[in-house]
Amino acid sequence: MIDCHPKSKGSILVVDDLPDVRTTVLGLLLDEGYKVRSASNRANALELIEAERFDVAILDIRLDETDEENQDGLLLMHEIRERDPNIAILIMTAYADVKMVREALQPVNGSAPALGFLEKTEIVDLLKYVELALNNRQTKSVVCNLITQGENEHLEFKSSLRWDLNLGVVSKVLQQEVAITIAGMLNANGGNLLIGVSDDGTVLGLEHDFQSLRKKNADGFQLALIDIIRNYLGVEKMTHIHPSFEDVGNQKVCMISVEPSPEPVFLAMGNSYEFFVRVGNATHRLDVRAAMDYRRMHWKNGGDYVQNSFGR
Repeated sequence: MIDCHPKSKGSILVVDDLPDVRTTVLGLLLDEGYKVRSASNRANALELIEAERFDVAILDIRLDETDEENQDGLLLMHEIRERDPNIAILIMTAYADVKMVREALQPVNGSAPALGFLEKTEIVDLLKYVELALNNRQTKSVVCNLITQGENEHLEFKSSLRWDLNLGVVSKVLQQEVAITIAGMLNANGGNLLIGVSDDGTVLGLEHDFQSLRKKNADGFQLALIDIIRNYLGVEKMTHIHPSFEDVGNQKVCMISVEPSPEPVFLAMGNSYEFFVRVGNATHRLDVRAAMDYRRMHWKNGGDYVQNSFGR
């Protein structure tokens, strides 16, 4: 499990083949209170990346001083980006040239592989680069920024879409609760629903949900979500519901952004329909009288509404 409320300053991986350099860099970072691990080559670094979570990776380019052509650090940079794009990468080398800088800092798909590039003679500036990297990483994580707000009128957390973590079974109740939350946001002022996050803000991820699906990935998850919307709200409501996925550490979280609906939305409960609205940090069911009053106040046109077939 990953907590978006870090209890330490940050976790940093230092990769350099020279023991003296590793010792110097580790000393600087440890003195500042960072958690630091080190590796002397690409293979060891990848093992650490698979086993632990890091906020920042500081990479040398030449990881074999006996080979002047060695650029394992740049290869490692791309491998880290593929495994965990949330890790901020800093390149620190004694052998810089224009081509290396361009490869590290030129944007690919909207972002550069590395956040910074400095020479080892600039090691006195390393702490500034690390602080910048950590700040940049925090602002990049939309999910973590939301989690730090806590549940409110526009934000709710769900541990799972369909898999009951306590009972170890697929739960129709959990799926219904997701639909109720979305209905409440549609009928109020919109909001965000994070799935894969516990009530206390701990990131649990979606792996249990994935394994419960025929298609065990984000695509399968999205299909399952669409089925829930179709069954409870009507598939046409997907025009106001926008799911996306974000990697937080090595866990994946689904963020469902919900727009306010231009008309009342009713939730199918067996042979009846019920009306829910988001109030404060909870979703409430309104009885017929309260729903009629709310409709007159919330929609200027009175919320004229024709019931649909809910995709059935």
